[in-house]
Amino acid sequence: MNNKEILDILREKGYMQKYYNKTLQEQFSSYFFKPYGIHGILHAKRVLLLSLALSHFNNLSEANTAILATASLYHDIGRTNDGVCFEHGKDSIQKALDLGLINGDINEENEILRYVIINHCLPDDQPESLDKYSITNRERAIELLKLFKDSDGLDRVRINDLNVEYLRFPVSKNLVSFAKYLLKEIK
Repeated sequence: MNNKEILDILREKGYMQKYYNKTLQEQFSSYFFKPYGIHGILHAKRVLLLSLALSHFNNLSEANTAILATASLYHDIGRTNDGVCFEHGKDSIQKALDLGLINGDINEENEILRYVIINHCLPDDQPESLDKYSITNRERAIELLKLFKDSDGLDRVRINDLNVEYLRFPVSKNLVSFAKYLLKEIK
């Protein structure tokens, strides 16, 4: 399947209208400390499309797709620099809550979203304990975190720093060409 066909599938499934259009809203750029920097709007758009592609190819439920899409949109809004930072996940979730971008109710979906955003920037071997969250389906939370890390990681093509060996799923490795395509197309 070529890159254009992947985008066509995402459009046909309604993902573009449901999620991507949020990135076109005027206020979206105001969420980022550097809207046009390496962790700004364009990065969020590409990570979103990569998450949606991974959702499709992994036959994820609508609820799981929504978690990955929401994480894609807001995972870096708490950043205050472009350097290595293990805290911006916590800052991003807090900012998303403060801005009313996500719902703060304590339920399985919101807790998994919080877990994914907070832990996306932590090393794989050092995530926060799931005991800090009200999550009953731990396997689901871990799988969604890993899928999200792959989506975010695939966009490392933008800084010429993608090491395919760090990708966690075979389908992610098959999306490297798509990630490079998005880098050229999303401007």
